[in-house]
Amino acid sequence: LRTPQSPRQVYAWVCWCCGGGSLNHPGWWPTSMLNTILYLNVGRSHQSQDALFATAGATHAVIILTEPWWGQLPNGSFGTSLYPGWTTYTPVVPVPLDSRPRVLAFTRDDAIPPGKVVHRPQTFSHTDALDITLLLLSPLRIWAFYIPPYDHGRNDCSLLDTLVDHTTLFTGPGLVLGDFNCHHPSWD
Repeated sequence: LRTPQSPRQVYAWVCWCCGGGSLNHPGWWPTSMLNTILYLNVGRSHQSQDALFATAGATHAVIILTEPWWGQLPNGSFGTSLYPGWTTYTPVVPVPLDSRPRVLAFTRDDAIPPGKVVHRPQTFSHTDALDITLLLLSPLRIWAFYIPPYDHGRNDCSLLDTLVDHTTLFTGPGLVLGDFNCHHPSWD
């Protein structure tokens, strides 16, 4: 795991051979930047999101966004920008008209074809939590979250209870990321 200059941006490298994680593993460091996962909070900015795909989109296989841009599209429907050569995964399907997802996943089709991604919108059934699995030689499960900041003495961390339930049942390699903005007994 490497954290660049921005505290919100985290690159995670995993072995595409087995999905595992020993730094001594021969496949740990990617031979190509297409083997990376990028996580970023774009602060609901359409301009920031489009700029990200214009630059980092050519060098990453998976992009996970929190606070993605979500708005009215030219056809009158609501959604996020579509990027050629990328498949978009939303936390729930369909996204209710009165809400917007606060986390999205994008996979680059030439690096991870859509048939190599298992999308599980039923895991959380919530617009703030996403569950996908990349079907590599060893499947890699990715859970991504956005939990709003502490507000007026309340903070809903119930999504983390669901995560704890799922990760205790899950035995393969997994990656948990996002903006948590709360405390939970599992890490306090």
